[in-house]
Amino acid sequence: MENGKKRIVLVTGAGGRIGKSIIQKIADQYKVIGFDRSSAIFYSEDEEIIPLDVSNRESMISTFHNIESKYGKKIHCVIHLAAYYSFEGDNSFKKYQKITIEGTRLLLQLLQSFEVDQFIFSSTMLVHKETPVGKKIHEEDPLCPYWNYPKSKIITEQVIQEERGSIKQVTIIRMSGIYDDKFHSIPLSTQLQRVMEKQFLAFFYPGKRTHGNPYLHMDDLVHLIYLCIEKAKSLPPFLTLLASEDKSFSYIELHQRMSKALFGFTLPLIWVPKFAAKIGSFFLMNSFIKPFMIDIADLHYDCDCSKAKTLLGWRAEHSLDKNLESLVMWAKNNKQDFYRENNLIVPHSLEKEWSRLDAQKKPNR
Repeated sequence: MENGKKRIVLVTGAGGRIGKSIIQKIADQYKVIGFDRSSAIFYSEDEEIIPLDVSNRESMISTFHNIESKYGKKIHCVIHLAAYYSFEGDNSFKKYQKITIEGTRLLLQLLQSFEVDQFIFSSTMLVHKETPVGKKIHEEDPLCPYWNYPKSKIITEQVIQEERGSIKQVTIIRMSGIYDDKFHSIPLSTQLQRVMEKQFLAFFYPGKRTHGNPYLHMDDLVHLIYLCIEKAKSLPPFLTLLASEDKSFSYIELHQRMSKALFGFTLPLIWVPKFAAKIGSFFLMNSFIKPFMIDIADLHYDCDCSKAKTLLGWRAEHSLDKNLESLVMWAKNNKQDFYRENNLIVPHSLEKEWSRLDAQKKPNR
């Protein structure tokens, strides 16, 4: 608190899964002002959610004028989560440019009339050049985006350096894939769905099966952001942090462990050439797998997060390695919740079965 008043934290993308989790963590300690295109959940009386598109200049100018009139010019921290993200393989960069890049530029320009202690930006480990198996990526390692999403994040990181102005401290968090106790991870949930349904695509992979990615539990990400806010004064003026669990999961390990947990045995996984996989993805129109994903199926990432541990005393407390089987069993035993929570397409056979069970539960008249 300052002068008996809660310090202000502004959160863009407040209605997203990360935004909601952060607000729930800090709402009792800070006065939270959230920006989101839709309404978001309130966790305390000291929270104000403003329906807002961060790329709309007129709306942003009006909103910041109102913030200044109501709260003054002092903002303790801005947590910038709002960004465009798509797995659809849209080749157009326009939405990334408008929302992620120019939306951030506009936000920073409007913040120049305020006194801002800290700016935290959610980036991705995917901005880095991939690494060989057994070698971990460090924050200073080369950058090389392989598709539009990480490309937009690299450009936005550069925009932040150019436009930060008088902001005292900037932290860039390059996070790995986020999951929680109900998955809420598109790569993990869709792979589990393919294995669970024994889909045709579950048996084939067009990349190096021993390559993969690390993950990070939502609670650990929220705790990292919280520590960044609490220890802002002790951090260097510009800081980049990688954030992930210690282990990187290969595609084949996930496949084998998921199938073993579901069926008691491992399903085969056969390598196929990329051209054949692209033909298959073209004909399977409802598949999550898009042609551009096949091109990057060989990529491998593994992160060294020692900087976060040294500066903040942070390390991931959760472990997908320890909890994968229990998560898979939750999905198996709660299929309706699993499909609903992860916005998955329900196969016709399951729809019929669930409809039959629902009908049996209704009392007879």
